[in-house]
Amino acid sequence: MGKGKFMGEGAPLLLVDDEPAVVHVMELLLARANWAVTTVTDAEAAREAATASPPSVAVIDLGLKPAGGISLARELREADPDVALVFVSGAPPAPEDQASIDSLGAHFVGKPFSPEVFLATVAEAAMVVA
Repeated sequence: MGKGKFMGEGAPLLLVDDEPAVVHVMELLLARANWAVTTVTDAEAAREAATASPPSVAVIDLGLKPAGGISLARELREADPDVALVFVSGAPPAPEDQASIDSLGAHFVGKPFSPEVFLATVAEAAMVVA
């Protein structure tokens, strides 16, 4: 995604992570920043949610089981080439994952993260070409 017009807080955001405590914190932060958050804990539910209400931004756990967050991100991007992607993980991306993150034009936030860094990364991802 290029820099330009901000999609805007209040836009639909899909949050996909299988760690309940982390989901809770991210959901609270995003809701307080006025994002319209849909939270799911697996790829199948993410596909269903994205079909029902296409997100402007997807925040995805890189280590999502069973196939990983990259696979889900590719599916979401195939369905909507404009969806902004943010990956989160407790470990640095493996080189092949980093290559995929780069090729998708996605952003990455390492866990644990500060609220400011997390929200700034989501906002940056939500920037689109005007």
